[in-house]
Amino acid sequence: MPTPARAKARKGFTLIEILLVIVIIGILATIAIYKYSDSKDKAGFATIKSDLRNLVTVEESYFTDTRVYSTDQAALNYKTSKSVTVTITSLDPARGWSAVGVNSTILASANSCQIHYGADVGPGQVEGVATCP
Repeated sequence: MPTPARAKARKGFTLIEILLVIVIIGILATIAIYKYSDSKDKAGFATIKSDLRNLVTVEESYFTDTRVYSTDQAALNYKTSKSVTVTITSLDPARGWSAVGVNSTILASANSCQIHYGADVGPGQVEGVATCP
């Protein structure tokens, strides 16, 4: 008597299984890229805030020595981080100043923070505290 034909053992994956795995990996990669981009922007804003806080320290030290504020970063001996540009936007040598920091690595449309110290502090702003979007 002949033996019944045995079902062939399945080897490998079906096309549906492979496509399902590819879709799942794509979804996970999209989530990871979004989270990475968000944390990179947060780190960029933290760098700007740190540089602006350093500017406050340097300006106050300079003011203590000379009794005036300065826009000359070389005279202040002030250097920013690699991707940050800080510009002193207004200055009253005896009363205060304002500055804007821009980070070129931030992908968001608003990639700058500002700080006011002394005369330029407006309503809703805290003197010496960097504000970002």
